[in-house]
Order: sequence, then structure tokens, then C-alpha cells
Amino acid sequence: MIFRTRFVATFTVLMVAGFSAAVLGQSAGTVMNGYGPLTASQRKAFFASEEDPAGAALLATEKRLEGRHYVTCDEWYLHKFAEKIKGLGGGYAGVGTDQAYLFIGWQRPHLAWLFDYDPWVVHIHRTYGVFFGEAETIEQFLAFWAEDNRKSSVALLKEKLANHPDLSIIVKVFKHNRSTISRRLERVVGKLKKEGVSSYLSDPEEYAFVRNLIMAGRVRPMGGDLLGKKGLLGLAAAARSLAVPVRVLYVSNAEGYWKYSDEYRANIIGQYFDDKSLFLRTVAAKWTNGDYRYNIQKAFNFQEWLKHDWVTSYRQIVPRGKLKGKGDIPLTYVDTDPLTVKPKQQD
Repeated sequence: MIFRTRFVATFTVLMVAGFSAAVLGQSAGTVMNGYGPLTASQRKAFFASEEDPAGAALLATEKRLEGRHYVTCDEWYLHKFAEKIKGLGGGYAGVGTDQAYLFIGWQRPHLAWLFDYDPWVVHIHRTYGVFFGEAETIEQFLAFWAEDNRKSSVALLKEKLANHPDLSIIVKVFKHNRSTISRRLERVVGKLKKEGVSSYLSDPEEYAFVRNLIMAGRVRPMGGDLLGKKGLLGLAAAARSLAVPVRVLYVSNAEGYWKYSDEYRANIIGQYFDDKSLFLRTVAAKWTNGDYRYNIQKAFNFQEWLKHDWVTSYRQIVPRGKLKGKGDIPLTYVDTDPLTVKPKQQD
């Protein structure tokens, strides 16, 4: 395997920093034998790892999109992942907002880390947490986002998060984005119904699972940057300490924002995976198919790719055949040995 000396040094420093947090080096016991509330030591291990600070800038695949807060997901074919992650258990970790709860319902993880470098995304998860806690049914949950309940929903947030240091911004973000989120959720309901795929928004049992996982304290919204130095490595250390392998790591299309850096390599290589673990990504293709390409890669396999310094982009990894036009939404799989692929420079 080919390594850059600088990368090895950086990776070593980051790993030491990530694994030196209090309690994370100590075993807190497995949480894989159920879905009930965590013990005090388990909860401490789950929530104690450091977070990354907010990103200095909100990046995008195009200059005109930079600075945008993605308060909802705009990937409309996430159900293509559903059968491949169904019932995987273990841990879930991923960026973004509403898509996390779809994945949780399908995967049935024992722990979930909802991370993002945009604080607005984390704030929206706080709101989701309150609404899930109060809503015993899907209908009640969706009603919290409705225009008619706007004032009562704000009052609820102020009551339940009264002591939260970010209460004012959480309420502000909710007010500014409530209608957008409501439309997204309603449209997801219709889309998945058309596709014949159940989710927490249509299946009461699946909704109950997501809600109960949150109420059991097994879902953690957190500041985490794929290019950061603390959040993802702390997450990995917590997962290892709790003996919960991350079975799904979802990064949306974030890899389209930059070429692979030493920090990104360290954050992925440092994750606690097992042979069931999958890495989920999307690749922007709106100008061609109106949506994205969807890709699944074996997590161990992706770690191997990242150990080669000539691998600088997802473009060297993900198959990208010619699309036929709108509605041509491919799902591809990667488990190719990087040693069989001829290294090539990216433009």
C-alpha cells in the first residue's frame, strides 16, 4: 500500500487526539443487545466525545450554491438504499436532516450519530427530537410542522428546550424553515407511497421505532465535519468503546465539494466498521437526471482506497455510466480492489 509520509503523520496525530477524550478509552459495555435507555456509563461514552466547530464556510458542488443551508434533503430516491441497509443494526452516522430518520427506520441501528458542519442542521435535529418526543403518532408528528400549529409548535420548543443554550437560534431556524420542512415531509410521504416503500412516515411500527430510539437517548445530534479533527474521530472512539460498529456511514454528495484531504482520510480510516458496514454517497446529476446517482461501497473497501495517495476523489471510485435523461437514477455498488485499478490523475 502506498502512503504519503505527511498523511501518516497527520493521521497519527488525529487518531491520538480523537481517542484521548475522557472515558472513551474505557469499555462502557455493549449496547447491541437491546434498544432500551442507556446506562449512565454508556450515555457518558456516547455523548462525551468532542464536536467540531461550525464550518468556516458552507461549501457546495457549484459556486452559486455556496453558503446555502440544507435544511431539508433534496435527494428523492433514498429508498434505493432501503433494502441494502434494512435491519443492519449497529450504528448509523450521517450528515443532513430528514434523511437520517428514513435511514434509522430502515436500518434499525442501536445508536445514531446525526452530524453536520452546519449548526442549522444540528438545530433542526433538536426540533425533530422535541416533536418526536411529543407525538405518539405519525399524524401528530406531521401536524407539528403545519402552518395552523406554528405558534403552538414554537411554544412547545420554548417549553421543552427552555434551558438549552441555543434555544433562540433553534426557534429562529424553525420559524424560517418550518414550511420548507413540512413540504419536504409531505412530498416524501407521497413519493414513497408511489414507490411502494414503507418508512417512519407511513408505517406506525417504524415510526414507533424511530421515536423510541430518540426517547431512549440513543440518537445524538452533533457538530461534525468530514474535514474536521475531532468530531468524526470522537464518534469512532465512542462506537469502539461501546462495541457498536458503524454499519451505515452516509455523506450525501459532500465528496463533490472537495478533493480528499488528509483529515478526510483520517476520519474515514479511523471509523469503527465491521464486515457488514456500508458507505453511502450520492453524486449530483441534476443537470442530467434531475436528481443524483446513488452509490454503496463496502466500508472496509473504501478505507483501503483511501490508503493510496493517488486516490483524490470519488470520481476514481464510483461508476458513472452515461445517463439517459430525467428519471434515470442509477444505484451502483463498489467493492473493487484499488490495486486492480490503474492510478490516474483527476482534472
